[in-house]
Amino acid sequence: MSNELIPPSTPPIKFFDKRFGLDRDMLDRVIGRALGGAIDYADLYAEYRVNESFSLDEGIVKQANRSVAQGAGLRALSSEKTGYAYTDEITLDRLMLAARQARAISQQGAGDGAPSTGLIRGRRDGGHELYALGRMPTEAPLEGKLAALRRLDEIARSVDPRITNV
Repeated sequence: MSNELIPPSTPPIKFFDKRFGLDRDMLDRVIGRALGGAIDYADLYAEYRVNESFSLDEGIVKQANRSVAQGAGLRALSSEKTGYAYTDEITLDRLMLAARQARAISQQGAGDGAPSTGLIRGRRDGGHELYALGRMPTEAPLEGKLAALRRLDEIARSVDPRITNV
């Protein structure tokens, strides 16, 4: 696991390798675990999201919040049944456990299903970027964010004389 800054243009598979130490082969093993038995299809959805918010009142920073949401869900389909398991710890051990649970849930009460179809992979290029950024906004220094917030406050007050400091 790494705390180094990762450029926003990094493809998802490389992001999760750098951030969590999970390379493509490890993720293939996780999907392979989910596909064991009579599973027709399996997929993995992973997320890592950082949110920040700031509020300024009369030129004073009143609130600053930062939250991180991360986790991974595995889905396994067997005939007409779907099993799903989630973990908020993105480690190989937890992903393997979630894959095993998703597979077990999808096979509860099921008879012999179709054989596994093999690993299903997404696009290797990580998709396309709609809004390319040079740097993630959450990685910008706090001082710069507060300066921008104060500048926006000045602009808003200059546009409408009804906005005043009380």
